[in-house]
Amino acid sequence: MPDNTIHSRPSQGQPLSRRLSDGAAPRCDIGERAVLACMMLSPEAARCASEALSRREFLCPAHADIFAAMCDSVESGGSTELPAICAKLEATNRLELVGGAHYLASLFDEVPTPGLVEHYASLVAEAAHMRRVALAAAELAEAARQNEVDRVPELYGLLAAKVRHE
Repeated sequence: MPDNTIHSRPSQGQPLSRRLSDGAAPRCDIGERAVLACMMLSPEAARCASEALSRREFLCPAHADIFAAMCDSVESGGSTELPAICAKLEATNRLELVGGAHYLASLFDEVPTPGLVEHYASLVAEAAHMRRVALAAAELAEAARQNEVDRVPELYGLLAAKVRHE
């Protein structure tokens, strides 16, 4: 079974804000892939995930696009099964941009059951939360480095709110 933990790549001596934009942000690729597969396997899982997550919580742009297509289908009462999502993405010229039908089919390789969608969604949400915290911390650190004393209390408050999930 693959590792379901949230990962962050180690520092390479770059400022945190730069590392966040270079893919060193907290991530949970297995969680993102598993949520998408669960959504394709079960209408109930699709509804659950569409209520629990938003597109912006997916770090991978392709996963965000796939998720958005499935949420559109859930909202319109359509199918989230593989052929329907492939057709929906193809109709908007996004199928090849997200990796094609083969990539979507490969999402099923890692999912034991759609009943675990809430668990996978929580991993994705937690990674997204940690990215927001890291970005707020980077902004605070940058303000301190630039000696922007007047911004520090505001940014500290923002960081504290992010840590509390506000």
